[in-house]
Amino acid sequence: MKLYLAFLSMNAFVLVHITGEIISTGCLADTLPASSNDTIYLVGYSLQLSLSNVMCVSSKFKERTDSGVKRFLTLAYIDTQTKKWVSEGRLFTVQFAEKDPLILKLNITGMPEQWKSLTGANSSYIVMYYNNDVMILSDRKRGYADEDRPVCSLWAKEKYKYHPEKITGLANISFHDNCAQPTFVPFDGTCWW
Repeated sequence: MKLYLAFLSMNAFVLVHITGEIISTGCLADTLPASSNDTIYLVGYSLQLSLSNVMCVSSKFKERTDSGVKRFLTLAYIDTQTKKWVSEGRLFTVQFAEKDPLILKLNITGMPEQWKSLTGANSSYIVMYYNNDVMILSDRKRGYADEDRPVCSLWAKEKYKYHPEKITGLANISFHDNCAQPTFVPFDGTCWW
């Protein structure tokens, strides 16, 4: 038993050291879809985020800055006055919030309050899972009970844009097992972007 505890504590030390090194050297920027040069698409979310007046949500890379990555969020929504579909885009910044080796948190800045209320967007997110092609953002950490699952959004690169159901492995398991009422939302083919 003592051997297992020693092994566990050694692994924890190595994990903290390696993860801290990855974050401080910027290696993470090459892997996290929000930090990549690729366009990412909203292809799934918790049902609580379902909005019938918003569709075709995507985020396109703009530039890297000292503090993070600037991206352009594009979406279509129903204008409350004209009752017609409008497509718009807004520039925002993604920043790594903390250097915590076990929890990766992103801050979103520069997004107008009107868009936050329209889309239900938060100012910060926890990265629940990510790989080169997919990331899951949540509003908080997952609790122990099934009822205590966080509200999540699933973002993916081009290859899953129209077929998020083809997302496999840990990304699929993480989305379905850890998020509240997860549902796939294929990108609408009528959107030109």
